[in-house]
Amino acid sequence: MAQHFRPYCAVFPVFLRDRSAQRQVLLHRRQNTGYMDGLWDIAGSGHVDADKTATQALARECREELGVVLHPEDVCFAHLSHRLGARTYCDLYFIVYAWAGTPEIREPEKCSALA
Repeated sequence: MAQHFRPYCAVFPVFLRDRSAQRQVLLHRRQNTGYMDGLWDIAGSGHVDADKTATQALARECREELGVVLHPEDVCFAHLSHRLGARTYCDLYFIVYAWAGTPEIREPEKCSALA
């Protein structure tokens, strides 16, 4: 039996807050990753492991990279993007409405700034 193609899957938490009548999103600047280094990206993004759900991966990445705790009821699926390139990805975007803790750089070898 032929095997089906399996894309990579990544999650992107879109942290939103309103400040001074402006909506802000949390970003980080990539470094030393070999992919789009020096550019701003959605903070807390990462891969989904084979044995985890997308929301479990989202919570893990945010805890590891930003030091914040997310609960599934505080996120809402927002968008799916099918991305072709050197690797094929299905990117899952979630709006994050609430979290515990203050986001900070927890992987300074991969992230040069957080804003």
